[in-house]
Amino acid sequence: EVAAGAEFTLGFLLGERGDSDGERAAYGAAIADGRAAGTPDGLVQAAKAGVNLGDLLHKHGDYQGAQAASEAAISDGRAAGTPDGLVQASKAGSNLGNFLSERGYLDTAAAAYEAAIADGRSAGTPEGLARAAVAGINLGVLLGERSDPDDTRAADDARAAYEAALADGHAAGTLDGREAVDRAERALALLDALDSTPGPAPLSPPA
Repeated sequence: EVAAGAEFTLGFLLGERGDSDGERAAYGAAIADGRAAGTPDGLVQAAKAGVNLGDLLHKHGDYQGAQAASEAAISDGRAAGTPDGLVQASKAGSNLGNFLSERGYLDTAAAAYEAAIADGRSAGTPEGLARAAVAGINLGVLLGERSDPDDTRAADDARAAYEAALADGHAAGTLDGREAVDRAERALALLDALDSTPGPAPLSPPA
């Protein structure tokens, strides 16, 4: 797991220098060594590297690779069986939802966000709750955008997701949690405004 941690750091530094090939190789090595260690910390390192690898592959247009890396990171994070592992699983799940949503797989994306929320809450830590809040906001955006604006259930489902994200963000009590609270509050304010405005309108908040 020490090797996996060093390789993860190397991947990050290579990415900062713009060496995408080296970054990808370092994250791949971190994943392999973290799994080979067979310890909770090793699996957490593998999950962290998988999250970053998924982001890297997505940035370079390898959408299937990004999805596979994210799914593997979820599996590694959960297998670690620790709060840190579940935080990484939540990060990967939220990313996975984003990747799937971009490609039009909306139902699968919603399921990924819901799983990310559950993983973040199960971590039982401030960071986990903040990750759950982020995933909840993403879910709210998706529910609003994919539904018929004339269907009041669309707004109700989106509102429920934002309200849950608001609660998770408050419970986190961290900077990331407060940022999620701000986003959720803006989204709920937009829904309140739409409730008093006749005619269809978009249900997702501004970024």
